[in-house]
Amino acid sequence: MLLQRAVTEIEGVRPPIITIEIFTKLDEMRAYRHKFRNIYLYLIAPARIIELANEGIALVEKFNTEIYEFCSFLKKN
Repeated sequence: MLLQRAVTEIEGVRPPIITIEIFTKLDEMRAYRHKFRNIYLYLIAPARIIELANEGIALVEKFNTEIYEFCSFLKKN
């Protein structure tokens, strides 16, 4: 899976692109999206969707910071 590749360091080539914290949150959102697409609408928990949306909003800044740091690594090498 692409997320697993992003969190894995390739020794001597590149550091991880994202931290395990970002990986965990993104994977949680990915899993819920999969569930959301494959179940009946009456089983969806609106409170959980709101919670994930709020977490996603907070995650954007952290994700952008990590991607910027990775891009800085690429520029140096």
